[in-house]
Amino acid sequence: MASKLKNGLKRILSSAGRGLSMCYKSAIIRALEDLKDHHAHGSSLAAIKKHVEASMSDDGKVWKDAVFLRTIKAMAEKGDLIQTEDHYKISVKLQQRRTGEIRDHLAREEA
Repeated sequence: MASKLKNGLKRILSSAGRGLSMCYKSAIIRALEDLKDHHAHGSSLAAIKKHVEASMSDDGKVWKDAVFLRTIKAMAEKGDLIQTEDHYKISVKLQQRRTGEIRDHLAREEA
């Protein structure tokens, strides 16, 4: 019985972490769009972090540095972000995917 409770708790916590990670992912993308990659190499990690932290505190969410760093690293490894030293920018792959999603959403609204 105890192991079932333990496994259930692990499952709940891991799914909660994924949702939190998605929140950070959308906040990172929003920050990069707002910062508009002022430098040729993109926006600095510090600028992105400051922007995301401010937007999350406005929403009443608790800041978790480890989740932010893990999320931005995973996005770079996946190819959603291009990383040069401590600067990041949105990859062409992610831009194209987001454009396709917007196009599909608009097509569904018209139908």
